Amino acid sequence: MKKVLISLFAICTVFVVSVQSQTPVPQTPPRVLRIVREEIKAGMGASHAKVEAGWPRAFAKAKFPVYYIAMTSMSGPSEAWFVEPNDSFDAIEKGQQEVDKDPVLKSEIDRLTEQDGPMLSGWRNIIATYNEELSRPRLDPIGQMRYFSVTTYRVRPGHNPDFTEFRKIIKTAHEAAKTGAYFAVYQVASGAPAGTYLIFRPLKALKELDTNPTMGKAYQDALGADNQKKLNDLASAMLLGSESILYAFSPGMSYVSKEFIGEEAAFWHPKPQPAVKKEGKRVAGTQ
Repeated sequence: MKKVLISLFAICTVFVVSVQSQTPVPQTPPRVLRIVREEIKAGMGASHAKVEAGWPRAFAKAKFPVYYIAMTSMSGPSEAWFVEPNDSFDAIEKGQQEVDKDPVLKSEIDRLTEQDGPMLSGWRNIIATYNEELSRPRLDPIGQMRYFSVTTYRVRPGHNPDFTEFRKIIKTAHEAAKTGAYFAVYQVASGAPAGTYLIFRPLKALKELDTNPTMGKAYQDALGADNQKKLNDLASAMLLGSESILYAFSPGMSYVSKEFIGEEAAFWHPKPQPAVKKEGKRVAGTQ
Protein backbone atom coordinates (compact mmCIF):
# COMPACT_ATOMS: atom_id res chain seq x y z
CA MET A 1 0.00 0.00 0.00
CA LYS A 2 1.41 3.39 -0.91
CA LYS A 3 1.90 4.94 2.38
CA VAL A 4 0.85 8.50 2.12
CA LEU A 5 -2.69 7.64 2.81
CA ILE A 6 -3.55 8.12 6.46
CA SER A 7 -6.58 9.86 7.95
CA LEU A 8 -7.67 10.14 11.57
CA PHE A 9 -11.18 8.88 11.03
CA ALA A 10 -12.60 5.69 12.53
CA ILE A 11 -14.00 3.47 9.83
CA CYS A 12 -16.65 2.17 12.18
CA THR A 13 -18.43 5.53 12.31
CA VAL A 14 -19.12 5.61 8.59
CA PHE A 15 -19.00 2.08 7.21
CA VAL A 16 -20.99 0.19 9.82
CA VAL A 17 -24.28 0.28 11.68
CA SER A 18 -23.76 0.83 15.39
CA VAL A 19 -23.63 -2.49 17.21
CA GLN A 20 -25.80 -0.88 19.90
CA SER A 21 -28.59 -0.07 17.49
CA GLN A 22 -31.57 -2.40 17.64
CA THR A 23 -33.13 -1.06 14.45
CA PRO A 24 -30.59 -0.83 11.64
CA VAL A 25 -30.89 2.18 9.37
CA PRO A 26 -28.88 2.99 6.25
CA GLN A 27 -25.64 4.63 7.33
CA THR A 28 -24.16 7.51 5.41
CA PRO A 29 -21.02 6.25 3.66
CA PRO A 30 -17.81 8.30 4.04
CA ARG A 31 -17.89 11.74 2.48
CA VAL A 32 -14.42 11.27 1.01
CA LEU A 33 -12.64 8.06 0.04
CA ARG A 34 -8.93 7.82 -0.46
CA ILE A 35 -8.05 4.74 -2.48
CA VAL A 36 -4.63 3.30 -3.16
CA ARG A 37 -4.85 1.09 -6.23
CA GLU A 38 -1.87 -1.22 -6.76
CA GLU A 39 -1.20 -3.29 -9.87
CA ILE A 40 0.43 -6.59 -8.87
CA LYS A 41 2.98 -8.27 -11.11
CA ALA A 42 2.11 -11.74 -12.37
CA GLY A 43 2.97 -14.44 -9.86
CA MET A 44 3.64 -11.95 -7.04
CA GLY A 45 0.25 -12.04 -5.32
CA ALA A 46 1.27 -14.21 -2.36
CA SER A 47 4.55 -12.37 -1.79
CA HIS A 48 2.78 -9.05 -2.04
CA ALA A 49 0.21 -10.12 0.56
CA LYS A 50 3.00 -11.06 2.99
CA VAL A 51 4.60 -7.63 2.68
CA GLU A 52 1.25 -5.85 2.97
CA ALA A 53 0.50 -7.72 6.20
CA GLY A 54 3.32 -5.67 7.73
CA TRP A 55 1.27 -2.49 7.49
CA PRO A 56 -1.49 -3.47 9.95
CA ARG A 57 1.16 -4.76 12.37
CA ALA A 58 3.03 -1.45 12.17
CA PHE A 59 -0.11 0.59 12.73
CA ALA A 60 -1.24 -1.61 15.62
CA LYS A 61 2.17 -1.35 17.28
CA ALA A 62 2.02 2.43 16.97
CA LYS A 63 -1.57 2.40 18.30
CA PHE A 64 -2.44 4.58 15.36
CA PRO A 65 -6.15 5.48 14.94
CA VAL A 66 -6.09 4.75 11.22
CA TYR A 67 -8.31 2.19 9.56
CA TYR A 68 -8.76 0.89 6.04
CA ILE A 69 -10.12 -2.09 4.14
CA ALA A 70 -7.85 -4.00 1.76
CA MET A 71 -9.27 -6.04 -1.09
CA THR A 72 -7.90 -7.95 -4.07
CA SER A 73 -9.41 -8.46 -7.50
CA MET A 74 -11.18 -11.70 -8.41
CA SER A 75 -11.73 -10.58 -11.99
CA GLY A 76 -10.00 -8.21 -14.37
CA PRO A 77 -6.36 -7.22 -13.81
CA SER A 78 -4.43 -8.36 -10.75
CA GLU A 79 -4.92 -5.49 -8.30
CA ALA A 80 -5.08 -4.65 -4.61
CA TRP A 81 -7.16 -1.73 -3.39
CA PHE A 82 -6.80 -0.04 -0.01
CA VAL A 83 -9.95 1.94 0.80
CA GLU A 84 -9.65 4.62 3.48
CA PRO A 85 -12.71 6.60 4.69
CA ASN A 86 -12.52 10.31 5.56
CA ASP A 87 -15.01 12.88 6.71
CA SER A 88 -13.26 15.65 4.75
CA PHE A 89 -10.22 16.59 2.71
CA ASP A 90 -8.89 18.28 5.84
CA ALA A 91 -8.85 14.90 7.58
CA ILE A 92 -6.51 13.55 4.90
CA GLU A 93 -4.04 16.36 5.53
CA LYS A 94 -4.21 16.02 9.30
CA GLY A 95 -3.71 12.30 9.05
CA GLN A 96 -0.56 12.69 7.01
CA GLN A 97 0.75 15.19 9.53
CA GLU A 98 0.24 12.62 12.28
CA VAL A 99 2.28 10.09 10.33
CA ASP A 100 5.10 12.60 9.88
CA LYS A 101 5.18 13.21 13.65
CA ASP A 102 5.87 9.54 14.40
CA PRO A 103 9.47 8.83 13.26
CA VAL A 104 9.33 5.14 14.21
CA LEU A 105 6.17 4.53 12.22
CA LYS A 106 7.42 6.62 9.31
CA SER A 107 10.66 4.61 9.21
CA GLU A 108 8.72 1.35 9.13
CA ILE A 109 6.49 2.73 6.36
CA ASP A 110 9.56 3.61 4.31
CA ARG A 111 10.96 0.10 4.80
CA LEU A 112 7.72 -1.60 3.77
CA THR A 113 7.33 0.68 0.76
CA GLU A 114 10.79 -0.33 -0.46
CA GLN A 115 9.89 -4.01 -0.14
CA ASP A 116 6.57 -3.46 -1.89
CA GLY A 117 7.91 -1.63 -4.94
CA PRO A 118 9.48 -4.54 -6.90
CA MET A 119 6.18 -6.47 -6.76
CA LEU A 120 4.17 -3.73 -8.44
CA SER A 121 3.81 -2.84 -12.10
CA GLY A 122 2.07 0.42 -11.20
CA TRP A 123 -0.05 2.19 -8.63
CA ARG A 124 -2.43 5.13 -8.33
CA ASN A 125 -3.81 7.30 -5.53
CA ILE A 126 -7.47 8.26 -6.00
CA ILE A 127 -9.66 10.65 -4.02
CA ALA A 128 -13.42 10.42 -4.55
CA THR A 129 -16.40 12.20 -3.02
CA TYR A 130 -19.73 10.65 -2.03
CA ASN A 131 -22.92 11.41 -3.97
CA GLU A 132 -25.78 10.83 -1.55
CA GLU A 133 -28.43 11.74 -4.11
CA LEU A 134 -27.52 8.80 -6.33
CA SER A 135 -26.72 6.22 -3.64
CA ARG A 136 -28.73 3.52 -1.89
CA PRO A 137 -26.73 2.45 1.21
CA ARG A 138 -27.01 -1.06 2.60
CA LEU A 139 -28.41 -1.74 6.07
CA ASP A 140 -25.88 -4.38 7.12
CA PRO A 141 -22.53 -3.43 8.66
CA ILE A 142 -19.68 -3.51 6.16
CA GLY A 143 -17.78 -5.69 8.63
CA GLN A 144 -20.23 -8.46 7.72
CA MET A 145 -19.48 -8.10 4.02
CA ARG A 146 -16.88 -10.14 2.16
CA TYR A 147 -16.79 -8.50 -1.28
CA PHE A 148 -17.22 -5.25 -3.17
CA SER A 149 -18.39 -5.18 -6.75
CA VAL A 150 -16.96 -1.94 -8.13
CA THR A 151 -18.24 -0.48 -11.38
CA THR A 152 -16.22 2.31 -12.96
CA TYR A 153 -17.94 4.70 -15.34
CA ARG A 154 -16.14 7.11 -17.67
CA VAL A 155 -18.39 9.99 -18.74
CA ARG A 156 -17.84 12.27 -21.70
CA PRO A 157 -16.90 15.89 -20.91
CA GLY A 158 -19.98 18.00 -20.29
CA HIS A 159 -22.27 15.01 -19.68
CA ASN A 160 -22.19 14.81 -15.88
CA PRO A 161 -25.84 15.95 -15.67
CA ASP A 162 -26.76 13.06 -17.97
CA PHE A 163 -25.02 10.63 -15.61
CA THR A 164 -26.95 12.08 -12.68
CA GLU A 165 -30.24 11.55 -14.49
CA PHE A 166 -29.13 8.05 -15.54
CA ARG A 167 -28.36 6.95 -11.98
CA LYS A 168 -31.47 8.63 -10.52
CA ILE A 169 -33.66 6.54 -12.79
CA ILE A 170 -31.86 3.36 -11.72
CA LYS A 171 -32.03 4.21 -8.01
CA THR A 172 -35.73 5.07 -8.17
CA ALA A 173 -36.54 1.77 -9.89
CA HIS A 174 -34.61 -0.23 -7.28
CA GLU A 175 -36.39 1.56 -4.46
CA ALA A 176 -39.82 1.12 -6.03
CA ALA A 177 -39.18 -2.59 -6.66
CA LYS A 178 -37.60 -3.05 -3.21
CA THR A 179 -34.71 -5.01 -4.68
CA GLY A 180 -31.74 -6.27 -2.69
CA ALA A 181 -29.27 -4.15 -4.65
CA TYR A 182 -27.53 -1.44 -2.61
CA PHE A 183 -24.75 0.84 -3.75
CA ALA A 184 -22.69 3.92 -2.93
CA VAL A 185 -21.82 6.31 -5.75
CA TYR A 186 -18.57 8.28 -5.71
CA GLN A 187 -17.22 10.84 -8.17
CA VAL A 188 -13.45 10.93 -8.55
CA ALA A 189 -12.10 14.35 -7.59
CA SER A 190 -8.42 13.60 -8.14
CA GLY A 191 -6.23 10.79 -9.41
CA ALA A 192 -8.22 9.64 -12.45
CA PRO A 193 -9.58 11.22 -15.66
CA ALA A 194 -12.35 13.80 -15.23
CA GLY A 195 -15.79 12.26 -15.44
CA THR A 196 -14.85 9.06 -13.57
CA TYR A 197 -17.42 7.58 -11.20
CA LEU A 198 -17.09 4.56 -8.88
CA ILE A 199 -20.12 2.51 -7.82
CA PHE A 200 -19.48 0.31 -4.75
CA ARG A 201 -21.88 -2.58 -4.16
CA PRO A 202 -21.20 -4.53 -0.91
CA LEU A 203 -21.85 -8.29 -0.90
CA LYS A 204 -22.04 -10.83 1.91
CA ALA A 205 -21.64 -13.76 -0.45
CA LEU A 206 -21.15 -14.33 -4.16
CA LYS A 207 -24.54 -16.06 -4.36
CA GLU A 208 -26.05 -12.57 -4.28
CA LEU A 209 -24.80 -12.25 -7.86
CA ASP A 210 -26.67 -15.36 -8.99
CA THR A 211 -29.82 -13.28 -9.28
CA ASN A 212 -29.62 -10.03 -11.21
CA PRO A 213 -32.27 -7.72 -9.69
CA THR A 214 -32.36 -5.54 -12.80
CA MET A 215 -33.65 -8.53 -14.79
CA GLY A 216 -36.48 -9.28 -12.36
CA LYS A 217 -40.09 -8.47 -13.15
CA ALA A 218 -40.47 -6.14 -10.16
CA TYR A 219 -37.57 -3.97 -11.30
CA GLN A 220 -38.61 -4.00 -14.95
CA ASP A 221 -42.16 -3.01 -14.04
CA ALA A 222 -40.90 -0.22 -11.79
CA LEU A 223 -38.57 1.01 -14.52
CA GLY A 224 -41.08 0.95 -17.36
CA ALA A 225 -40.52 0.99 -21.10
CA ASP A 226 -40.11 4.76 -21.32
CA ASN A 227 -37.37 4.90 -18.70
CA GLN A 228 -35.64 1.89 -20.22
CA LYS A 229 -35.44 3.76 -23.52
CA LYS A 230 -34.24 6.88 -21.70
CA LEU A 231 -31.47 4.87 -20.01
CA ASN A 232 -30.33 3.51 -23.35
CA ASP A 233 -30.34 6.98 -24.91
CA LEU A 234 -28.46 8.54 -21.99
CA ALA A 235 -25.84 5.77 -21.95
CA SER A 236 -25.27 6.10 -25.68
CA ALA A 237 -24.80 9.87 -25.42
CA MET A 238 -22.69 10.15 -22.27
CA LEU A 239 -20.60 7.02 -21.71
CA LEU A 240 -17.03 6.59 -22.86
CA GLY A 241 -17.03 3.19 -21.20
CA SER A 242 -17.72 1.20 -18.04
CA GLU A 243 -16.13 -1.77 -16.28
CA SER A 244 -17.20 -3.95 -13.35
CA ILE A 245 -14.63 -5.79 -11.23
CA LEU A 246 -15.23 -8.05 -8.25
CA TYR A 247 -12.99 -7.64 -5.21
CA ALA A 248 -12.63 -9.91 -2.18
CA PHE A 249 -11.83 -8.40 1.20
CA SER A 250 -8.36 -9.29 2.48
CA PRO A 251 -8.33 -9.46 6.31
CA GLY A 252 -4.58 -9.95 6.51
CA MET A 253 -3.88 -6.72 4.63
CA SER A 254 -6.64 -4.67 6.33
CA TYR A 255 -6.41 -2.50 9.41
CA VAL A 256 -9.84 -2.24 11.05
CA SER A 257 -11.15 -1.33 14.49
CA LYS A 258 -12.73 -3.61 17.09
CA GLU A 259 -16.03 -1.80 16.57
CA PHE A 260 -15.85 -2.50 12.86
CA ILE A 261 -15.10 -6.19 13.42
CA GLY A 262 -17.99 -6.66 15.84
CA GLU A 263 -18.83 -10.37 15.92
CA GLU A 264 -16.83 -11.12 12.76
CA ALA A 265 -13.46 -11.76 14.44
CA ALA A 266 -13.24 -15.22 12.91
CA PHE A 267 -12.99 -13.57 9.49
CA TRP A 268 -11.04 -10.39 10.21
CA HIS A 269 -8.65 -11.92 12.78
CA PRO A 270 -8.55 -15.65 12.01
CA LYS A 271 -6.58 -17.88 14.33
CA PRO A 272 -3.31 -19.10 12.81
CA GLN A 273 -3.40 -22.65 11.52
CA PRO A 274 -1.22 -25.12 13.44
CA ALA A 275 1.99 -26.04 11.69
CA VAL A 276 2.00 -29.34 9.87
CA LYS A 277 4.56 -31.67 11.40
CA LYS A 278 6.96 -33.13 8.91
CA GLU A 279 7.68 -36.81 9.22
CA GLY A 280 11.32 -37.70 9.71
CA LYS A 281 13.12 -39.80 7.16
CA ARG A 282 12.83 -43.49 7.79
CA VAL A 283 16.07 -45.37 8.20
CA ALA A 284 16.43 -48.70 6.44
CA GLY A 285 15.75 -51.62 8.73
CA THR A 286 13.53 -49.69 11.16
CA GLN A 287 9.79 -49.99 11.69
